[in-house]
Amino acid sequence: MSLLPQPAKRHSLTAWTKHLSRRTATGPWFDPIALFALKRWMFPLSRMWAAANAAHGDVARFVEEVPITKTNLDQARVEDALALTDEARTVAIATDTEWNRVFFGDAETSNVQRTLMERARRGRRHAFYATRRHFRFLRTSEIPLAKQRVITPDAAASQYADLIAGKVQLAPVPIPIPNIEVSRTISRAKVTEHWLRFQSPSSVMNDRATAHVYTPVGVVNPPTLIFGHGICVETEHWRGLLDEVATLVAGGVRVIRPEAPWHGYRTPNGYFGGERLIEVFPSAPIDAFAAALQEWAVLADWAKQTSTGPLAFGGTSLGALMAQRAADESQYWPTRLTPDALLLITHSGNLLEAIMEGDLTRLWGNPEIAQAQGWDEELAARYFDKLNPGPYARVPGKNIVSVLGSRDRVTPFASGKALLDRWAVPEANRYIWWRGHFSIPTSLIHQPEPVHHFCEIMNAL
Repeated sequence: MSLLPQPAKRHSLTAWTKHLSRRTATGPWFDPIALFALKRWMFPLSRMWAAANAAHGDVARFVEEVPITKTNLDQARVEDALALTDEARTVAIATDTEWNRVFFGDAETSNVQRTLMERARRGRRHAFYATRRHFRFLRTSEIPLAKQRVITPDAAASQYADLIAGKVQLAPVPIPIPNIEVSRTISRAKVTEHWLRFQSPSSVMNDRATAHVYTPVGVVNPPTLIFGHGICVETEHWRGLLDEVATLVAGGVRVIRPEAPWHGYRTPNGYFGGERLIEVFPSAPIDAFAAALQEWAVLADWAKQTSTGPLAFGGTSLGALMAQRAADESQYWPTRLTPDALLLITHSGNLLEAIMEGDLTRLWGNPEIAQAQGWDEELAARYFDKLNPGPYARVPGKNIVSVLGSRDRVTPFASGKALLDRWAVPEANRYIWWRGHFSIPTSLIHQPEPVHHFCEIMNAL
């Protein structure tokens, strides 16, 4: 008998390790681990990283921006962390400038050059975002997870009087539709990629909205899905994030992935991606939804101009909540902008329930701060009902595919299921798994049946 390692056994060990990793990430036991990591690591480090971007090397300003109450800081070490962050940000911005020249400017480049330029952009954005790690030595329980403030009920009543009274729509179609700039493309074997950008119709945002478009090669007039991401998820800036896009494109669906308000390139200085949406109760979610839905109307118009195929809205978590509300709002839009189908992953029928009772918002402490300012559930419901989907589906139930986790405590499961009942979504289109909010996306990568089913529906329309 040979005492040398056997190749078959090494392969088995590798397969077993991968299997164990997959079981860990796709089971419901992954959710408390993910929540713990967000609380103890990701959010505190992100808050310090955001403060570092506002401080520009000034330790005193960094301490104030976080804020940090600790007095015996290692000054030299803080200075080093700030310098490393500034350096990575400078490199990322310089790469972004060149990327914009290559994709939107007058530079004559080949497909290979554009591919390498996009790889460089994403790599340097990832390196910049990853400088969060340099602040690990400062992490304590005193570091806030996010900025938090609450406007008074009187201020909200004044600001949103017409919306609450039903005198104005949440997200009317902008007139005229903003002009969309279309970038040069990257061509790969089975997909072409390009980007869209336009002035956001939202006066609150007053910035440039962007979207990444993935088109399957060889499909004439492909069906299109506008697909929103989750809160604090920045798919354009990190490498290696889980993504359903590849499965959708393989199924013949063109995917438009917009960058949500206050995320990624749209993040205000001194914030991390998504933090501004978390910060102000209840105005920030209202303003973010209103802006995103108007931007989705612009993207829907572009989709219809560039393909005669059917149109769908969808997303994960926050993106799914925006998708279902956009479908409802589309009843006031031109008929051609109404979606034909929906793909909803880890969604909820009641946003206020997710905010007041969900694990993620309880992590940030938002409900307690709101209650201290005089917001009770009944009063808050008057505002957040404007962000909830209506009682009737604007899309036939047979064209709605939903993936819910029965153990989801971020976007609570019960209201998501109740919405499917209300919208008469057939059982064949409901994928209810014994999972939580974070293990659903990881499970979808290995169990893509819901996405395949959605692609079949889109291709049959």
